[in-house]
Amino acid sequence: MKRLAQLIEVKLRAWLREGISPWRLALTLALGFSIGLLPFMGVPTVLCLGLALVLRLNLPVIQAANLLAWPMQLIALLPLVKLGAWIAMRTVGHEVNLIDGSGAVARFIGPASGYATDLALGWLVALVPLIFVLTMATRVVLKRFPVAVNSAA
Repeated sequence: MKRLAQLIEVKLRAWLREGISPWRLALTLALGFSIGLLPFMGVPTVLCLGLALVLRLNLPVIQAANLLAWPMQLIALLPLVKLGAWIAMRTVGHEVNLIDGSGAVARFIGPASGYATDLALGWLVALVPLIFVLTMATRVVLKRFPVAVNSAA
């Protein structure tokens, strides 16, 4: 674990020396990690790629944060599904399911599509506060690096 922390510190210092401001680096890491919590195969990678290109963020940094979030997907899965289900119950008044239940395939994947909908809804609701909190927390950590002080932002 100590070796991983040292590796992360070395990478952060290298990225800061490349000229990325601490604020932009914190935002990039927060976006990559937050998007990486979405456990739909391939979707976080494509979303991070698109954001990096549109917002002109550092692609390796956002993808590294995306990959770091991968183990946290399992931990975040149940709370996000419960949050999405709670919101759906409060707004619609009943469970939201995208498939009407007709046909053998729909009966097989019907419950799974409901959970996926709840998961996506919970993730979308949690996304903005999570990005804000992670950006602020990461920025505080990055200010402790001497290199971060030199590259003002």
